[in-house]
Amino acid sequence: MCNLFSDQLFSTESTAIVQFARWISINMGRRKRRNSDVDESLEESYHRPDTTHRPMQPKSAPSDSLSESMGPKESLEKKDKTTDNIINAKEKEDQQIEVLRRKKLERKERKRAKQAIKKEQAEILKKSLQKEQQQKEERSRKKSRKSDSNCSTSNFITIQKGVQYQDVIVGKGAVVQDRKKIRVAYTLRAKNRYGKILDTSNDFRFRLGRGEVIEGWDLGVQGMRVGGKRYLIVPPEAGYGKYKNIGAGQGGILFFEVTLLAS
Repeated sequence: MCNLFSDQLFSTESTAIVQFARWISINMGRRKRRNSDVDESLEESYHRPDTTHRPMQPKSAPSDSLSESMGPKESLEKKDKTTDNIINAKEKEDQQIEVLRRKKLERKERKRAKQAIKKEQAEILKKSLQKEQQQKEERSRKKSRKSDSNCSTSNFITIQKGVQYQDVIVGKGAVVQDRKKIRVAYTLRAKNRYGKILDTSNDFRFRLGRGEVIEGWDLGVQGMRVGGKRYLIVPPEAGYGKYKNIGAGQGGILFFEVTLLAS
């Protein structure tokens, strides 16, 4: 009986020991597996490329790295050289700007000088053209005067004392009568119809043939009609004589433009 109980107790203890050993082995195996899993995951994470986004680190300036690698004296010398280079570049830029500004001013001055020369040449050309035009007009006037003088010689009628007349407008009124009072308008010029005006009147009255006027008038107005206009060329013999000067020169020829207003 005692043996049976002891055998049962021994078998129970051995069974418990076996179960405890099995539990320990199981737990130790789990822990090992757990540790190996962690080690494998760490190894994989070490060898696996990092695909996660990482912010870019700002690059440090070369000068800073150089200054860090260099000593303080060398870094100061490097900074001084950099400052000198910046100053030299600024001075060169200022010099280039000044050169460009001077060139621009020179171009403006040359342009102004050219414009002034062109303006002066235009003024000279204008004056020369005006002078040439005046000379042409003067030549044309002289030519017309010559033609008029030729026409006067051919178209004027010469009567007593060398008096000449030409009817410009033949009047339609009554004919003047000798010894009767008439009213005329006249213009007196020196030498010809283009000469200087010596005298003029719009209402001059006299008796024809009574010696109240110069002999050239008494002779030259004969035969006119009221409303008519006549040119008279009076030589000094029928005018104021060879020695009297009334503005046309001593013994000058007188040219009258006479219009008969009433008779």
